Amino acid sequence: MNTSALKENPLCLAAASGMTLLLGFGRIHASETTSFPLGEYHVPVPVGTSAWVYGLVAEDMWTGQIAAVTPYMELAPGRMTTFLNLDATAAFDNQVLQAKPHYLEVLDGPWAGLILDMMEGAGTQITVWGDGGPAGFDLQPGTTVAVRAHATLGTMFPGESSGFVAGADLIMVATPVDDGYGGVTQVERVFMHNGLNWEDGASLEPGDDVVVYPGQGFLVTIGGDSTDGPRHLAFGAGPVCHVKATPTLIPLTPCWSAVQLMGPVWPVEMDAAGALRTVGVQDIGLFPALEPWADLAVTFSSNGLLQDLALIGSDGVELMNAMNWSPGSVTSADRFVKGSALYFMACSPHYWVTEGVK
Repeated sequence: MNTSALKENPLCLAAASGMTLLLGFGRIHASETTSFPLGEYHVPVPVGTSAWVYGLVAEDMWTGQIAAVTPYMELAPGRMTTFLNLDATAAFDNQVLQAKPHYLEVLDGPWAGLILDMMEGAGTQITVWGDGGPAGFDLQPGTTVAVRAHATLGTMFPGESSGFVAGADLIMVATPVDDGYGGVTQVERVFMHNGLNWEDGASLEPGDDVVVYPGQGFLVTIGGDSTDGPRHLAFGAGPVCHVKATPTLIPLTPCWSAVQLMGPVWPVEMDAAGALRTVGVQDIGLFPALEPWADLAVTFSSNGLLQDLALIGSDGVELMNAMNWSPGSVTSADRFVKGSALYFMACSPHYWVTEGVK
């Protein structure tokens, strides 16, 4: 992509003064911020089904430090909430927090990149999902955190300006639902655009508020046949228009039956000719995330289509092609499309640590 490919987004302009962009044509110096504005850019998404990550986040609503931590209560087996007192600069309005989903991100310490859903908050006090006490994440006073609005289908791809064709194109994303036993499970749901809003393709329930977590992948199905060119979809056209400069901890589900779609929180990059940029599979943090001889990752073709490119595992020493488990079988020739997603099959609960954009 070159600079002419970017369009101004009024939602990002106020914070954009004096910043340089990193999309294959420049660099951003982000040492003093957790996210920085980008703007709108268009991605050529091919006909068929392809896998993507929305490599942008909403702007920081607030950043500061934790003043005190109190594990609050267990609402169901394994589902804890934590009560946090924040520093005096926080001034939350619970009506604002309840109007749309928000999350807290840990920015430093051993859990840097951890995402915790927010339940409620007022003034300097908030409640988040998760065990922040010694038996869990053990969050400490003085830890720096940020609060942002979650990305949703409606804020990622607002209205017809997103480029999706009503009734022809689809998005599939996994969403959490109550499993009936006090826990939560993930269910894959398909959404379509009706010309005004997103809606569930089966039930026609509203879909604009469906949350897509940082690093969570989704499938896009573009209608048409092989003779049709790609659909140019607008990323960053709504309030989710900031590049994430900090690492992200992506949770991995401990179950072979749960195949997760995910990827680093990086914008799609294109060169001057419009080709999607790639990085080496060895450079996306897979090695420490893959449990030896157990976990597998599947990468896809150079345009994101669901055509298997490589099946990758680890022997604890290096990444290997899991089709033959030969030393040296994963090389610099094995590539990952920036801004795309891969399938991850995990055997135990842990995290994939992905770097922010520098």
